[in-house]
Amino acid sequence: MKFLVSGSSGFVGSVLMKAIANRGHIGLRLVRSSRVRDEFSIPWDPLVGRVETARLQDLDAVIHLAGAGISDERWTDDRKNVILQSRTASTRVLAGAVARLPNPPRVFISASAIGFYGNRGDEVLTEESTHGTGFLADVVRQWEASSDIVIKSGIRVVKARFGVILGPDGGMLKKIVPIFRYGFGGKLGSGRQWISWIALNDVIGGLLHAVEIETLSGPVNFVAPNPV
Repeated sequence: MKFLVSGSSGFVGSVLMKAIANRGHIGLRLVRSSRVRDEFSIPWDPLVGRVETARLQDLDAVIHLAGAGISDERWTDDRKNVILQSRTASTRVLAGAVARLPNPPRVFISASAIGFYGNRGDEVLTEESTHGTGFLADVVRQWEASSDIVIKSGIRVVKARFGVILGPDGGMLKKIVPIFRYGFGGKLGSGRQWISWIALNDVIGGLLHAVEIETLSGPVNFVAPNPV
């Protein structure tokens, strides 16, 4: 199979690319640097709407993971706009390019987040639950809507709503473990909030499962069975 992956150098994407190769598949990367030129890298610039569609032929699956980190910087108004635009603009550009392909891929998987539901306390939430309120919920709602053009073109779309992804080399653990190791750790927030988490390896397995299972579409919550 031939995969196209955006965000391939990130926490999830870098591990996904290794998994694709280990399974004997071909993995192509969308890259923003014009200096990267090899047969497995395709330049694009989502902020200006540019992607080399001529090289998007004969794909089996597209997995879109690109987006600015939500915990990398303080949430100023400018940073909030970066978080929103890095998701909605990139998704619109890639979704539009894929929808116009004469020989489109079988599946388009777009990263999303359980932030879609907002802060709902002790309410049990499923893929059928409505979206919540607040900044993150609004971002995810617009983010997911940006891929609807692919659905209209008849391509199967999976919206992967990630929970808190745990792995030793990135994400939340990379930020907080050193603090605890030096003895400065403590409760996060009130300590009573629910955290719906998932291990990085299970995210990778889930993405590849979503590619293979042709009856799977729409929002899918990528979380472990039991929140903590």
